[in-house]
Amino acid sequence: MRKRQAEVLDLSGGFDVVWRERITSRTRNYFNRAEKAGLTLHHGNGPDLVEKFYMLYEASILRWAQQAGELQWLAQWRLRHIDPLDKFKGMAQMLGDRCGIWLACAGSKPAAGIIVIKDKNAHYMRGAMDRDIAGPSHANEYLHVLAIRDACEKGCNYYQMGESGTSKPLTHFKRRFGAVSYDYEDYHLERLPLLRMDMTMRSLVKRVIGYRGE
Repeated sequence: MRKRQAEVLDLSGGFDVVWRERITSRTRNYFNRAEKAGLTLHHGNGPDLVEKFYMLYEASILRWAQQAGELQWLAQWRLRHIDPLDKFKGMAQMLGDRCGIWLACAGSKPAAGIIVIKDKNAHYMRGAMDRDIAGPSHANEYLHVLAIRDACEKGCNYYQMGESGTSKPLTHFKRRFGAVSYDYEDYHLERLPLLRMDMTMRSLVKRVIGYRGE
């Protein structure tokens, strides 16, 4: 069990209310700019789209690891054992329409992608981006607003944006959509203690290399 904190957006009142009263004017402006930027949207859960998202996700994981001073082999080990491609393919196949992959491309190049799981609530599960493309095009804001609108139309009560840890920029980004921070407890049931191994290895490496992340 671990104590965590996540940002959650209340969808009550429908998308019109969320758009006007909860999503900030700055984010609404970024969304409007993204619509004019000519981004191509791909939405679904087929194997091809899963693979396109995963390529972007893998590149993002390695970039984040480099920025934080984490060893590349450790980031690759974590990706292959905690978040392998087959995990995402299996999830999309089993969940069907409840699993939505949203991918925005600038021309032929993927800019940003998110995975959202929907039931009574919507849960933003994973995100990835090409920073050089996503930043200027505001692809991240574009995708989240579209996913929030879809969640409202599907009758979801909340849009869970996931944990931000101690990252103030990430928390601020999510709050621009109207999300509020909530404390919760996280439980992991595993046949093999992969999560514990991952956390232990990263803790040891951070002490050796002088981890620069938050």
